Amino acid sequence: MPKQLKIIQIPEFEKELRTPSRPLTKDEILSDEMQTFFDDLLYTLKTSEEQVGVQGVGISAVQVNKHVQAFYAMNVKTEKIKLYINPQITILDKTPIVKTEGCLSIPNVSGQVQRPKKIKIVYLNRNGNKQESILSGYNARVILHEYDHLLGVLFIDKLVKTGDSNFALA
Repeated sequence: MPKQLKIIQIPEFEKELRTPSRPLTKDEILSDEMQTFFDDLLYTLKTSEEQVGVQGVGISAVQVNKHVQAFYAMNVKTEKIKLYINPQITILDKTPIVKTEGCLSIPNVSGQVQRPKKIKIVYLNRNGNKQESILSGYNARVILHEYDHLLGVLFIDKLVKTGDSNFALA
Protein backbone atom coordinates (compact mmCIF):
# COMPACT_ATOMS: atom_id res chain seq x y z
CA MET A 1 0.00 0.00 0.00
CA PRO A 2 1.50 3.35 -0.98
CA LYS A 3 2.29 5.88 1.71
CA GLN A 4 2.14 9.65 1.77
CA LEU A 5 5.55 11.33 1.70
CA LYS A 6 6.26 14.67 3.37
CA ILE A 7 6.13 17.56 0.90
CA ILE A 8 9.00 19.88 1.79
CA GLN A 9 8.41 23.62 1.73
CA ILE A 10 10.23 26.92 1.81
CA PRO A 11 11.64 28.66 3.71
CA GLU A 12 12.76 25.69 5.86
CA PHE A 13 13.77 23.48 2.90
CA GLU A 14 14.73 26.12 0.32
CA LYS A 15 18.30 24.79 0.00
CA GLU A 16 17.01 21.29 -0.73
CA LEU A 17 14.42 22.57 -3.22
CA ARG A 18 17.15 24.48 -5.06
CA THR A 19 19.47 21.46 -5.35
CA PRO A 20 19.51 20.00 -8.90
CA SER A 21 18.50 16.36 -9.30
CA ARG A 22 20.47 13.56 -10.90
CA PRO A 23 19.31 11.22 -13.66
CA LEU A 24 18.32 7.66 -12.83
CA THR A 25 19.91 4.60 -14.42
CA LYS A 26 17.65 1.94 -15.90
CA ASP A 27 18.65 -0.45 -13.09
CA GLU A 28 17.67 2.16 -10.51
CA ILE A 29 14.34 2.78 -12.25
CA LEU A 30 13.52 -0.93 -12.22
CA SER A 31 14.61 -1.50 -8.61
CA ASP A 32 11.95 -2.43 -6.07
CA GLU A 33 12.96 0.57 -3.96
CA MET A 34 12.40 3.05 -6.82
CA GLN A 35 9.17 1.39 -7.97
CA THR A 36 7.85 1.75 -4.41
CA PHE A 37 9.00 5.38 -4.40
CA PHE A 38 7.11 6.05 -7.65
CA ASP A 39 3.94 4.61 -6.08
CA ASP A 40 4.45 6.71 -2.94
CA LEU A 41 5.10 9.88 -4.97
CA LEU A 42 1.90 9.36 -6.97
CA TYR A 43 -0.08 8.77 -3.78
CA THR A 44 1.44 11.95 -2.30
CA LEU A 45 0.30 13.95 -5.33
CA LYS A 46 -3.21 12.49 -5.14
CA THR A 47 -3.45 13.32 -1.42
CA SER A 48 -1.58 16.65 -1.50
CA GLU A 49 -4.65 18.54 -0.33
CA GLU A 50 -4.37 16.78 3.05
CA GLN A 51 -0.86 18.24 3.57
CA VAL A 52 -0.94 21.66 1.97
CA GLY A 53 -4.62 22.46 1.48
CA VAL A 54 -4.40 22.41 -2.32
CA GLN A 55 -4.80 19.56 -4.81
CA GLY A 56 -1.68 19.49 -6.97
CA VAL A 57 -1.51 18.76 -10.69
CA GLY A 58 2.16 17.80 -10.53
CA ILE A 59 4.90 16.83 -8.10
CA SER A 60 8.62 16.24 -8.49
CA ALA A 61 10.82 13.89 -6.51
CA VAL A 62 12.75 16.87 -5.13
CA GLN A 63 9.54 18.09 -3.44
CA VAL A 64 9.75 15.06 -1.15
CA ASN A 65 13.50 15.60 -0.72
CA LYS A 66 14.67 12.91 -3.16
CA HIS A 67 17.02 14.41 -5.74
CA VAL A 68 16.37 12.23 -8.75
CA GLN A 69 15.01 13.30 -12.13
CA ALA A 70 11.43 12.11 -11.83
CA PHE A 71 8.07 13.84 -11.61
CA TYR A 72 4.38 13.27 -12.11
CA ALA A 73 2.19 15.63 -14.10
CA MET A 74 -1.54 15.55 -14.77
CA ASN A 75 -2.93 16.15 -18.24
CA VAL A 76 -5.70 18.61 -17.46
CA LYS A 77 -7.77 17.57 -20.48
CA THR A 78 -7.77 13.83 -19.75
CA GLU A 79 -7.03 14.02 -15.98
CA LYS A 80 -4.50 11.21 -16.51
CA ILE A 81 -1.36 11.42 -14.40
CA LYS A 82 1.91 10.37 -16.01
CA LEU A 83 5.38 9.71 -14.63
CA TYR A 84 8.32 11.39 -16.39
CA ILE A 85 11.85 10.14 -15.68
CA ASN A 86 15.07 11.80 -16.96
CA PRO A 87 13.07 14.24 -19.11
CA GLN A 88 14.52 16.33 -21.94
CA ILE A 89 12.52 19.32 -23.17
CA THR A 90 12.49 20.96 -26.60
CA ILE A 91 10.55 24.20 -27.11
CA LEU A 92 8.38 23.89 -30.24
CA ASP A 93 6.52 27.21 -30.05
CA LYS A 94 8.16 30.05 -28.13
CA THR A 95 4.98 32.18 -28.11
CA PRO A 96 4.96 33.51 -24.53
CA ILE A 97 1.92 32.70 -22.41
CA VAL A 98 1.60 34.36 -18.98
CA LYS A 99 -0.59 32.54 -16.44
CA THR A 100 -0.85 32.18 -12.68
CA GLU A 101 1.16 29.42 -11.02
CA GLY A 102 1.47 28.09 -7.51
CA CYS A 103 3.46 25.28 -5.92
CA LEU A 104 2.89 22.64 -3.26
CA SER A 105 6.29 23.57 -1.79
CA ILE A 106 5.45 27.27 -1.59
CA PRO A 107 2.05 27.40 0.12
CA ASN A 108 -0.20 30.46 -0.09
CA VAL A 109 1.87 32.03 -2.88
CA SER A 110 0.88 32.45 -6.50
CA GLY A 111 2.13 34.62 -9.31
CA GLN A 112 2.25 35.24 -13.02
CA VAL A 113 4.85 33.19 -14.90
CA GLN A 114 5.69 33.36 -18.59
CA ARG A 115 6.17 30.01 -20.34
CA PRO A 116 6.37 28.92 -23.98
CA LYS A 117 3.19 27.70 -25.68
CA LYS A 118 4.28 24.26 -26.96
CA ILE A 119 6.95 21.69 -26.03
CA LYS A 120 8.19 18.22 -26.82
CA ILE A 121 9.29 16.05 -23.92
CA VAL A 122 11.38 12.90 -24.29
CA TYR A 123 11.49 10.79 -21.13
CA LEU A 124 11.59 7.29 -19.66
CA ASN A 125 8.54 5.60 -18.17
CA ARG A 126 8.62 3.47 -15.02
CA ASN A 127 9.72 0.47 -17.09
CA GLY A 128 12.73 2.42 -18.36
CA ASN A 129 11.30 2.69 -21.88
CA LYS A 130 11.82 5.86 -23.92
CA GLN A 131 8.64 7.88 -24.61
CA GLU A 132 7.85 11.24 -26.11
CA SER A 133 4.91 13.62 -25.97
CA ILE A 134 4.03 16.97 -27.50
CA LEU A 135 2.12 19.27 -25.17
CA SER A 136 0.78 22.78 -25.36
CA GLY A 137 -0.95 25.37 -23.23
CA TYR A 138 -1.58 24.49 -19.60
CA ASN A 139 -0.26 20.92 -19.99
CA ALA A 140 3.07 22.27 -21.26
CA ARG A 141 3.10 24.71 -18.32
CA VAL A 142 2.70 21.90 -15.76
CA ILE A 143 5.55 19.92 -17.36
CA LEU A 144 7.85 22.96 -17.45
CA HIS A 145 7.06 23.83 -13.81
CA GLU A 146 7.96 20.30 -12.68
CA TYR A 147 11.01 20.17 -14.96
CA ASP A 148 12.26 23.38 -13.35
CA HIS A 149 12.16 21.60 -9.96
CA LEU A 150 14.66 19.05 -11.30
CA LEU A 151 17.01 21.93 -12.07
CA GLY A 152 16.57 23.52 -8.64
CA VAL A 153 14.48 26.37 -10.07
CA LEU A 154 11.28 27.57 -8.38
CA PHE A 155 8.38 29.36 -10.06
CA ILE A 156 9.02 32.41 -7.86
CA ASP A 157 12.33 32.82 -9.73
CA LYS A 158 10.35 33.39 -12.93
CA LEU A 159 7.62 35.78 -11.77
CA VAL A 160 6.73 38.52 -14.24
CA LYS A 161 5.76 41.97 -13.03
CA THR A 162 1.98 42.36 -13.06
CA GLY A 163 -0.58 43.61 -10.62
CA ASP A 164 -1.88 40.05 -10.32
CA SER A 165 0.85 38.41 -8.25
CA ASN A 166 0.30 37.36 -4.66
CA PHE A 167 3.90 37.02 -3.59
CA ALA A 168 3.92 37.06 0.18
CA LEU A 169 4.89 34.22 2.45
CA ALA A 170 2.02 33.58 4.81
